Amino acid sequence: MTMKQIETIRGARTIVETCAAVKAGESVLIITDTNLVEIAEVLAMAVKERDAEPVLAVMIPRRGHSEEPPACLAEAMKKADVVLTPVSTSITHTRAMKDAAAAGARAIVMTAFTEDLLIRGGIQADFRKQKSVCLEVARRFKEAQAVKLTNPAGTSLTMRKEGRRGNALYCLVERGEFSTVPTIEANFSPLEGTAEGTLVADASIPYLGIGVLREPVKCRVEKGFIVGIEGGPQAGVLKNDLEARKDPNCYNVAELGWG
Repeated sequence: MTMKQIETIRGARTIVETCAAVKAGESVLIITDTNLVEIAEVLAMAVKERDAEPVLAVMIPRRGHSEEPPACLAEAMKKADVVLTPVSTSITHTRAMKDAAAAGARAIVMTAFTEDLLIRGGIQADFRKQKSVCLEVARRFKEAQAVKLTNPAGTSLTMRKEGRRGNALYCLVERGEFSTVPTIEANFSPLEGTAEGTLVADASIPYLGIGVLREPVKCRVEKGFIVGIEGGPQAGVLKNDLEARKDPNCYNVAELGWG
């Protein structure tokens, strides 16, 4: 075990003890892939400290986000008390995860997790204290008829949402729930075709290997869809990826998340 792995045990304990509230005797399925086995092993140690049963399952990395896990894992997810998913590509929005939640599993989503995320940053937050703030933002989303998003970089995006629920993810889960960690987020899905305006990303795009932005990425939105992407080379990576999918629905503005 490396010194860095030793440092990660504190964050693993937070996930196991606080976020998932693992109890003695529970079965905890830890699904990982060949890229993140070391993180999964640290989680397993934290589970064992709770006198719970850690089950470590290693799969080949999925080809893309939301690809289903192997069928045998999907079945195991429905039998587990707790599911932890330190994986390279997300299995959050899959039928397997929905079925696991319906069966009562408590799931913690850990897509593209790193050892540093177990040591410092968001993992150090007081999740119980932030829960009330997140729930209040979700409540306001639920009650709103329309939302306008702005930022100093030039974002000015409006959308309607009457009738849509507000969701709260605050890193604490009960039976049948899942949450990301360490992301705290309230979100909703706007009514299809109602998003209009300009969206300017000036911080990061965490997928496609883009990461922290060197220059802003500007998206023009009309009738709920992105119709233009401008910026430097990183904007080009996003634009090329979306074009390669050859599916107009990948340009749909499907969610506004505030975290």
